[in-house]
Amino acid sequence: MDDFTRAGFLAHSLLPVYKRHIEQARGYITEALSQCDNPYIAFSGGKDSAAMLHLIAEQIPTVDAQILTGGESRLLHSDLDEILQWWRRETSINLIEVFVDRVFSTEWSSATFEEMYLQFQDEWNKYLHDKGHDAVFIGLRRKEASHRDLVFRRFGAIHRYSEKRKDSRAGTLLVLPVSNLTAVDVWAYLVSNEIPTFDAYESSNRTKTRLGKTAMGYGQLAELRMRDPAAFNAIVARFPELRRFGG
Repeated sequence: MDDFTRAGFLAHSLLPVYKRHIEQARGYITEALSQCDNPYIAFSGGKDSAAMLHLIAEQIPTVDAQILTGGESRLLHSDLDEILQWWRRETSINLIEVFVDRVFSTEWSSATFEEMYLQFQDEWNKYLHDKGHDAVFIGLRRKEASHRDLVFRRFGAIHRYSEKRKDSRAGTLLVLPVSNLTAVDVWAYLVSNEIPTFDAYESSNRTKTRLGKTAMGYGQLAELRMRDPAAFNAIVARFPELRRFGG
C-alpha cells in the first residue's frame, strides 16, 4: 500500500461516521458474547475477518480462532504463514489452523475440481460443534454481495439458526459483527491498528484461502497468474479445467 492511500485511510479513521460504525461492531460483539458461552471464531486471514478478530480480541484477548486451510492455500497466498505468525506474536489469540488437503493429497489425486469443491464448501460447518460451540462469528460485510444485504435486512447482524436445520448450525447463534462496515471502514481499521494483510490485496479487493467458484468468478486465478505464475501453474496442472479462469 502506497503512502498516499495509507494516509487516506488514516484520515477516514478520524471521521465520526467511521467511529460510529466501529462502535456499532463492538456493540454487536458485546451483545452476542452475552448470549453464548463458547463461540466459534471463523478466521480466513482476509481483511474483513482480520478486523472482526481484532475487535473480538479487544473483549476476549485469549479467544480461540480457527482458520481452515488446504493444500492450495499457500499457493494462493505465499505470505499466509507470515500473517499467521503476526497474530500469534502480536496478540494473545489462540489461532488454530485446521489443515485439510483435498487438492494435492494422494487420496484425492484423481478428483476433479467440482468433486473437491463440493466436499469443502462450508467446511467450517463440520467443525462448529467439535468443542460444544454455541455461536459462530463470521467476518462478512452486507454490502459485498446483494444476497448478503437481503439476509441482513431480514435477520440483522445477530440471529439464531433454526433448531430444525439438519446440520451443525441448528440452534447456533450467527454473529456478523462487521456486517455494516464499508470496505473503507475496514481498511481504515486495519491501517490505524497496523494489522497486516495479504499481498494479494495489492491487486484485488477480495481474497480467499481456498479455491472456490465465487473467488474464481471475481478473478482469483487471474490475479494469481499475474502475481505468482508458478503458483498458478501448479494449480492448473492439478486442475486443468481451471486454466480458463486465468484470464
